[in-house]
Amino acid sequence: MNRFVDRFYDHPARLIYGEAVSWKPTHLAELREYVDRARRGHYLEGHAGEYIMPNSTICRRESRLYVDIEACQEDTLTWSEPRDPYAGLPPRRHAG
Repeated sequence: MNRFVDRFYDHPARLIYGEAVSWKPTHLAELREYVDRARRGHYLEGHAGEYIMPNSTICRRESRLYVDIEACQEDTLTWSEPRDPYAGLPPRRHAG
């Protein structure tokens, strides 16, 4: 029972589950392949894998919550402040 509860509070697992409901696997092995791919922390991109890209699902969540230091190609370090997902949207109206 503890493993189930631990996974329930595991945010990356919950994010993957949220994405998985829209996937259309044809069998269980294919679903496992999709989940394994979604669990990776980083991906290699480019012709020779020269670019390291973060997992976009986890990165979106964490960029809304945490402050971090980012290194750019010029080796300059910059602060990454939490980004408001609702910035630029009109204010919500409350039922009165």
